[in-house]
Amino acid sequence: MQKFQGAKAILFDIDDTLFPSSRFSYLARKKAINAMIKAGMGASPSSASSALSKIIKKLGANSSHHFDLLSKKYKCKNKSRCVAAGVHAYHCAKSSIRPFPGARKTLLYLRKKYLLCAASEGKALKQWDKLIRLRLGTLFSQVFVTELRHGGKTPAFYKKIAKKLKIPPQKIIMVGNSPQKDILAAKAAGMQTIHILQGKNRQKCGANARISKISEIARLL
Repeated sequence: MQKFQGAKAILFDIDDTLFPSSRFSYLARKKAINAMIKAGMGASPSSASSALSKIIKKLGANSSHHFDLLSKKYKCKNKSRCVAAGVHAYHCAKSSIRPFPGARKTLLYLRKKYLLCAASEGKALKQWDKLIRLRLGTLFSQVFVTELRHGGKTPAFYKKIAKKLKIPPQKIIMVGNSPQKDILAAKAAGMQTIHILQGKNRQKCGANARISKISEIARLL
């Protein structure tokens, strides 16, 4: 399409763009809660799920104390055992994560024509862990990660990426599912954008293009 001509690089968000992060998180937390209950935590699955959601909202998704606080909310025969069971079940669930259908094939195709990079928000270690488990890490020339305490995904974050890549922002395409963090912030930095309608955020946000699945990017470019 005319609007994407001249592009030299493409940035990809990770969560709910390359793989179903929301669905994985839900299943992993469910398995962790069931494991903690089986280990002796006195709670119902629904009650523990509600309590865990509140803890995550308060501490943020990247905290390492979610299960510790959950075990303190309920009676446990052995708190350490309960927490360990939850952590083990959660990490075992990580082995089940897979990219969205067509993600790897699409990246391999685009890699022949564009510089591919990942642009994500969170802890660098956790984001790299996801890419490695998804077997996508080697497909990106660079991975840029910003933390919430540094402002998260702001126009300044995207401008910094363009500067590091030595490519004008208008020649970079940002692909993501979040209207605010992936589309509006990148647009404010001068980049072109593709809104991928995966996850919860599907409202229109002025992206240059909207797609329902990652494999559709090939026909746009």
